[in-house]
Amino acid sequence: RRVHGGCNSRMDVSRCPAFSQGCPFKEHSKEEVPITFSGPCPFKDSKSVEEIREGLSALACDNEKIESLLKVVCFIHERSSELRTQLGTEVCPIFSPSCPFKTMTSNGLPLTHELEHRALVLPLPVPVNIEVDQPHENEEKVAGLSKILKEGTRKSHKEAENVHFIREFIKGNIDRTSYIEFLLRLYHVYRVMESEANSCANSSVWATLHFPTELSRIEGLEKDLEYFLGDAWRERAKEITPATKSYLSQLQHCAQNTPTLMIAHLYTRYLGDLSGGQTLKRAVRKALNLGKEGTNGTCFYDFPLIDNHNQFKNRYRTLLDDLEVPTTVADQIVDEANLAFTLNMDLFRELDQVAGFVSTTNTTTSLPALHPPITSASGTCPFASLTKKLPKAAPQTAAQQGKSHTLIVAGMFAVLLLALLAA
Repeated sequence: RRVHGGCNSRMDVSRCPAFSQGCPFKEHSKEEVPITFSGPCPFKDSKSVEEIREGLSALACDNEKIESLLKVVCFIHERSSELRTQLGTEVCPIFSPSCPFKTMTSNGLPLTHELEHRALVLPLPVPVNIEVDQPHENEEKVAGLSKILKEGTRKSHKEAENVHFIREFIKGNIDRTSYIEFLLRLYHVYRVMESEANSCANSSVWATLHFPTELSRIEGLEKDLEYFLGDAWRERAKEITPATKSYLSQLQHCAQNTPTLMIAHLYTRYLGDLSGGQTLKRAVRKALNLGKEGTNGTCFYDFPLIDNHNQFKNRYRTLLDDLEVPTTVADQIVDEANLAFTLNMDLFRELDQVAGFVSTTNTTTSLPALHPPITSASGTCPFASLTKKLPKAAPQTAAQQGKSHTLIVAGMFAVLLLALLAA
């Protein structure tokens, strides 16, 4: 009721037909507009769009208020749409040609979309913290980071390819439901990864590796999800799985605390999409009968601005090598890349369950960073086979049994005595 465009002048509401009978938003229930802000309205004294922008920015940083704010903004948007229909007008006589808050976030997305994203990804589990050592003065710098990354993640790469879901995917054994779940998880991963990369790229040592126009995957994922789910895809995307939350948490932690290590996440995902991802694209198009390439359903795998994938990958590796980071930093990037593979494997293991390949999900991110998964292929005790090497004991006599019992009691007494002395 106060602002007109970006100026500081107050708006004359008498010119607005929606306000001809008074404020159209005053009649509402607490369920529709759950105002939970303590103190006065944070926008009470706002006189311009910029001041409201500042108020929203402050609120959006408070996780406890984001969901309430999102509901408020959605309610206002829905009520405005109703009023536009009732009044029979498509153009607001005050805010022409459209509402100034429709795309007022810094990344150009609608405010409701950005608030929804923040409400989804902020309450996340504690991330894995890879210690980042400060490089010593005059420390030798590494030439050939791309090769170090390739060799340092070779084992993790192989393990990721051998997760049941990926093995079956490559063979074309994937159904529509599993593929949609796969896309939903990737949507959140790229939504956060690309948003964080855009925020910290220019001030990071890896600015030369930032190719948002050529590499961004989020638009393709949105097209694919809309192709399969229609307009309902955003509602489906509100559900975030545990493995996905862990991945998002690590991305945010990395970008905000050790942005240099974002190199590992960008390297793992983008070069994978340009390489093995193209194999997955062909497999899913055939499995789901999606027709010729270049159509919806696999837009995620399309890189229309990259004519030659191999040439681009070689260029990317050259830029990695040109960074010449200190040895300690190179080691930390490799550690983070291995963790990135682990986080991806956890996503795939969730999808094993969705596809019916396994009955339970076994994730590894609850273990210390880079700790190998503790599993046993046979499902039995990993030390059971050691008993086969022990000779079979002969039956003990009564005297031997009595001696053994005496030794056990003596041993227990000795342990107790030591404990008392230590206390």
